[in-house]
Amino acid sequence: MKKIRFLNIDYSMLSSYLGRSATVLVFSVIVLLAIGALYFKHDDMAHLPISLGICAFDSARSHSTLESLADYVRERGGGDIALRFFTEGDTPSDCDFYLMTSLQYSRAHTEPGLECCCIATVRQKQKYSRGVIVTRPGIDSLALSRASVIFTSPHSTVGYLSPLKALSEAAPQLPNGHRHIAFAGGELDYERVVFGVLFEGYGAGGISLERYQYLLRRGVVSEDELEVILEGDALPAFVLAVDPDIDSLKRRGFQTRLVEICDRMPAALRYDLERLGMSGFATPSENDLELLETLTSYLH
Repeated sequence: MKKIRFLNIDYSMLSSYLGRSATVLVFSVIVLLAIGALYFKHDDMAHLPISLGICAFDSARSHSTLESLADYVRERGGGDIALRFFTEGDTPSDCDFYLMTSLQYSRAHTEPGLECCCIATVRQKQKYSRGVIVTRPGIDSLALSRASVIFTSPHSTVGYLSPLKALSEAAPQLPNGHRHIAFAGGELDYERVVFGVLFEGYGAGGISLERYQYLLRRGVVSEDELEVILEGDALPAFVLAVDPDIDSLKRRGFQTRLVEICDRMPAALRYDLERLGMSGFATPSENDLELLETLTSYLH
């Protein structure tokens, strides 16, 4: 090829050099785009699979509501959530996140190493619930100290732990033996608690204040039939726990978007979640985490 020179510049060599440089530049751009695509694909929460283990509720009575919540989060780019339900005897495993009672978390988080990433709110912007003891009107303290008591579930923070502590402090002569304590069956069996007090001979029952108020609003019971005589400590009812081995971007992305998305939840879905005892999620503070670690001490 004939060399072309002008002002003592070899343009054939310059063209060859520019060609090689352009090739290297294009190749570098392709590599960077590929790396970026991998990153953004990983960070694209709308398409990222999220396995959520449900430990606090049975599937028969909570699946519809929790699937509606999962659909709502999916549609707003919060992750492709798949629900997996665990029974009481199961050991939660092989999921990214777990929805469990705070007492379940307090008992179990040190063994599998689960970490709390969200506190379930009771009503919008309110994190804690309060357990109460309800009775038929007119029961006196002596009768209460001898009464058999029914709670929702041995895993419930506000359906067992909080009202039990209030009852033990008000009636210290109440025996600790299980002969005087019964459970309705599960976290969602709070209606069985009130019916047990009304019709089945239990002297008192323990449920959360919010659920008692929920039953009043629905007309299931009235204050003339059932009254609150003791209020326990306000405690977190449910937590969203996370497997500590999960990818940090996946954890942070889902946690952040879940809180933000649930803040804008429609009233109808929030009302359905209220039946489960929660209305959304909040990022836990240091005080929240410290309180969760002390919950089991309430039983001693």
